[in-house]
Amino acid sequence: MKKVLILPFIFLSFPSPGQQLPENKVPLPVRKEFWKSTHTPTQVHWENENGSYEAHFRLKGRKCSKNYTAGGELLETEEVVETSVLPQAAREYALATGTISEVTRIVKADGRQFFEVEVAGTDLIFNSQGDFLSKEKEAN
Repeated sequence: MKKVLILPFIFLSFPSPGQQLPENKVPLPVRKEFWKSTHTPTQVHWENENGSYEAHFRLKGRKCSKNYTAGGELLETEEVVETSVLPQAAREYALATGTISEVTRIVKADGRQFFEVEVAGTDLIFNSQGDFLSKEKEAN
């Protein structure tokens, strides 16, 4: 019986994926790296995402995010960009499936770039050359 009573407290002590966090609940190495590497962000809010920490913010009016390990290592950055930034092949593929709602450039820590293109509630993923890689139903 004790095990059953302890489990709810264990689940409550860990943030769930995508759960918003107050900044003081984000590990210090993550906060230090974010503020050191991100100049003049506005509207900053934090989420726990599958054990990593994601800062959502605006930079020069653009929606952006940075995802870090608990130790402060940058995993990836995301920035909403204009459709014109998409490689031609990706733009043509996306437009053939519907109207483009949003384009996000993703840069992994190792420098690889991808594009996530939102079309009709679906995210289309392309590499930096515009090659289609995958399709994911958009998470709400």
